[in-house]
Amino acid sequence: ISGFGISCAAAGSCVIAGENDDNFLNKGWVTELASGTWTPHTTGLGGGLHDISCPTATVCTAVGSYFEPGTTGFDGHQVAHIDGYAVPHTAAGWGTPVEMDPTLGAGIASFSCPTASFCAAADSGGSVQTFDGTSWSMPDWVATAHAANTGDIGGGLAGVSCTSSSFCVVVGNDIDANGDANYAYASGWNCSPWSALPDIH
Repeated sequence: ISGFGISCAAAGSCVIAGENDDNFLNKGWVTELASGTWTPHTTGLGGGLHDISCPTATVCTAVGSYFEPGTTGFDGHQVAHIDGYAVPHTAAGWGTPVEMDPTLGAGIASFSCPTASFCAAADSGGSVQTFDGTSWSMPDWVATAHAANTGDIGGGLAGVSCTSSSFCVVVGNDIDANGDANYAYASGWNCSPWSALPDIH
């Protein structure tokens, strides 16, 4: 069992998200802290959960990638579909995993939900998707736009943090023509579109 993300909505109310690696069959797994006791749960996602955000003690969303059953790599591990999935939690319990966008081809790197009706997910391919409480938006290619402005060839995102539905900041790295990480940068979002913040050298 491995934990990759944690979120605490209040003192004594926390949830860890990760994966349960059982004979190379990775399964999404969470464990909840309540009344001083950790209680584990499986989520129905055939792949690891990478991050989680809980704006309240009863509302959480965990994100991860899906593993196709029966497909294995050279080392015996399952081969991952790099499709992002979100697993919602309400007072009724953990829900069915929801595919965010099958066209992305990148794993979710970071996730932030400042409220129960707004979340933002940043992926390793350089895009951000937002959730309005009902559905996921189309990807906004923040890293691609930043790289175009700096003359680099692309990049990925590593983190996202949102204070509200009208302000988020992501952090990532540009990749130069040699395949090297050129420098770190941050971009801010105020409704739309994303705008560059001073680069982090």
